[in-house]
Amino acid sequence: VRISASQACGCGRIGYQMAWETDRAAEDDMLTAEGLTLLVDAESRPYLEGSTIDYKKEAMSEGFFISNPNAQQGCSCGSH
Repeated sequence: VRISASQACGCGRIGYQMAWETDRAAEDDMLTAEGLTLLVDAESRPYLEGSTIDYKKEAMSEGFFISNPNAQQGCSCGSH
């Protein structure tokens, strides 16, 4: 699974994407945990520093959740 992160708007909010990947680029970091291999590209690395990725299954939602203590919460620019 490739995980990508980038600044989503001018206010500093970070956007995340996850996608199935079959090819690993030379500059990708490869992380393996709980049987899942994650690929992180060099541009995404700074945005994911210190993050925790967890899979949660709750009554009304299920999926991967990214908790990033370095990311701004919400969006103060009013565009989101």
